[in-house]
Amino acid sequence: MTLKFPFAAPITSGRAACRNAQEVVRRGGSEDACCNEADHSACIARFDRLKLAALPAFGVEDELDLVARARVRYGDIGLVPCAELTGDMLGYRLGRRGSRRRK
Repeated sequence: MTLKFPFAAPITSGRAACRNAQEVVRRGGSEDACCNEADHSACIARFDRLKLAALPAFGVEDELDLVARARVRYGDIGLVPCAELTGDMLGYRLGRRGSRRRK
């Protein structure tokens, strides 16, 4: 069983390192997995706490809450009219942060 690495983006971009990160090659390319179950649990807990703080700060809803609402509204996730949502998905952009100038 592969333990999905919660902080994969900083690892992949070279901005962070972890002694438990292990590269796994799949059909779509490579990704990082965790090779220590206890540390993985701790990272998942950290990631969840950070996510709870970050989502409201960025004005974004948790995707799991959106899935739950879609199930209630459409009865089954497979019945969500995805084709009708494509325009909204393509048009969505997170706000850009202001550039920092060095003095």
